[in-house]
Amino acid sequence: MTSQGVAGPLPATAQIRASLACGLSGTVHTEDCSEGGLNLGAISYGDHAAYKYVDFGHGVQTFTASVAADRPGGIVEIRLDGPLGKLIGRCSVPNTGGLQTWTTRTCKVEGASGVRAVYLRFVTDTFAIDATGKLFKVAWFQFGR
Repeated sequence: MTSQGVAGPLPATAQIRASLACGLSGTVHTEDCSEGGLNLGAISYGDHAAYKYVDFGHGVQTFTASVAADRPGGIVEIRLDGPLGKLIGRCSVPNTGGLQTWTTRTCKVEGASGVRAVYLRFVTDTFAIDATGKLFKVAWFQFGR
């Protein structure tokens, strides 16, 4: 199974629901989102979500994600072709005021073109996690030119 099902690759510049992941590793799982649909929640340090396949065309310059956190310090690493594959960007996740208080975060990315598998790997530099050991939540993401 792939993220796009029987269709072609997901367009990088379209909003991609985080719950479309074709593979989840660690404690991360899908759950109901206060904004409708599903989000990724219960994210722990080192977890990842895989999306096969995303069409970057001739390249992208930014990554934007809708995130929620009740602690600062989380990071979404954007990697190609594997959970420890080529790192194309890191997007910080601040304290948004709660795990259902959503905001968007944008960061620069470089080095992605063509059709590639995308892995979102969830880490922190500060180990600022909540009492359950969870980092933050992700509702959707997209890339920009």
